[in-house]
Amino acid sequence: SAFNSRSVVVSLPLASPTVTTNAATAIELQTATLNGLLNSRGGAGTANVRFDWGDVANTENLTGWQTLNSDNATFAANLTALAKGKTYHFRAEAQNTAGTVYGLDLTFITKPDAASGLTTTPVSQTQINLSWTKGTGAFNTKVQRGPAGGVCPVSPVDATQVYYGQGSSVSDSGLTANTTYCYRAWSEALEESLTKYSDSYSQVVVNTPPAVDNPPQITISCPQCASIMNLGDVVSVTVSATDDLGLDQLYLKVAGEQPI
Repeated sequence: SAFNSRSVVVSLPLASPTVTTNAATAIELQTATLNGLLNSRGGAGTANVRFDWGDVANTENLTGWQTLNSDNATFAANLTALAKGKTYHFRAEAQNTAGTVYGLDLTFITKPDAASGLTTTPVSQTQINLSWTKGTGAFNTKVQRGPAGGVCPVSPVDATQVYYGQGSSVSDSGLTANTTYCYRAWSEALEESLTKYSDSYSQVVVNTPPAVDNPPQITISCPQCASIMNLGDVVSVTVSATDDLGLDQLYLKVAGEQPI
């Protein structure tokens, strides 16, 4: 017997596409790249993808549509003219004739400008005052001091922290006289628990003044000595002395007697 064969075309109903929001990359002062993955077109021949983005979740800023014709396809969009030191939200969006879907909301923060004009004013042999101008987009400024000898810190967490906060000046004390120090000031952006340091920094190298060997300052106190005393009276004398470089010994000599 003979069998007849024929082809039957069955059209399956379309499903909505699926999409994943991936982390932003190439984040700089005012630019960033948004990334996404079209997991499935939902059975359609093509699907359109784009990004929603802004400085709060689910904003109306939109990138242009891109049309993809394969599953597991990556896509990206470049953002420009962003604010410095600002947190942005974004999510991937995918659409076919069956519906529109969104990926998770992710965030990134742009870099701030570095602090500028870091200057120093030596106050004494052991203290230096510093001041600077905060960078655009900075929430905090981080000032680090390298070790004695003029070695500069290599990162915002290297060497000794001198200052971390929102101000523009600090006094650094406890230094060594006649010594070279290197200071660097970084900016830190901080918003919605996201942080990012500036790539560059402001730097200054300074020498503390040499120690000066001034004469010791001596103070003698004898309240009873202002009165007329008789031979054999006992008096109390207090002697104190200070010196820039420190004192090894202190002698008190009474006329006609050996030093004590």
